[in-house]
Amino acid sequence: MAVTGGAGFIGSHTVEALVAALANVLVIDDHSHPCGEPLPGEVEVVSADCGSEGVAKALAAFKPQVVLHLASKGGVQRAARDPGEHVKTSLASSVGLFDAAVKAGARRLVMASSGGTIYGEGAKLPAREIYKPSPLSAHGAAKRSEEIYMAALGLRHGISTLALRYGNVYGPRQDGTGDTGIVAITCYRMLERAALRIYGDGGQTRDFVYVSDVVAANVAAVLGRVSGEVNIGTGRETNINAIVSLRIVPPGPDNYRRPVRRRYR
Repeated sequence: MAVTGGAGFIGSHTVEALVAALANVLVIDDHSHPCGEPLPGEVEVVSADCGSEGVAKALAAFKPQVVLHLASKGGVQRAARDPGEHVKTSLASSVGLFDAAVKAGARRLVMASSGGTIYGEGAKLPAREIYKPSPLSAHGAAKRSEEIYMAALGLRHGISTLALRYGNVYGPRQDGTGDTGIVAITCYRMLERAALRIYGDGGQTRDFVYVSDVVAANVAAVLGRVSGEVNIGTGRETNINAIVSLRIVPPGPDNYRRPVRRRYR
């Protein structure tokens, strides 16, 4: 199978789990935001943007049965600063990847989406997959567009597709110097003795999900047959101010299960 963004925060953990499950893995990553951890020696790596011609050729040669799309070009703040550029670098790249994967013979596409931005601010919490998407941000609109493009290609070519709508993922290897990941950013700024950063009044809540739980969901998704959209989170709200003040610790990996060891490509 092929994993885009495999050298990043969530991707590196996922690749390790897939290799442990005896998968033959092709990692596609432009290394614009690596986590710093070396990838397992067994994996093949292509250093390029996931929507590039080079990646299309690599997929055609590797012929993965499943493509897991975890690559991301920035979060909410970056997309808000320049929505047009975000469409070019993120959405267009993802659509190019999906098309190349289908042409390479992939029978299943799985992508990382965003539960926090897809449903908008008015959704009753915890949000359910049956709710109508109402993104308010450029990032959410782009993620929803990726979901639609992927699903359309799946319907046209008769392959299964699944969008995983993550909550706020946190855990080891997350970069605290960017504009996403409040847990990592808070920890980094505290260690640097810098002023903490809170948008709004900090009373907003988020669903914080530990990275190993997300990895378990990724592995289950590439092995499974479920199609459509699935939320990946705890279903519990945690206050931003509570995170920053360290009065509440986000839920940990108590529900993590090691994936079944199984060969696939």
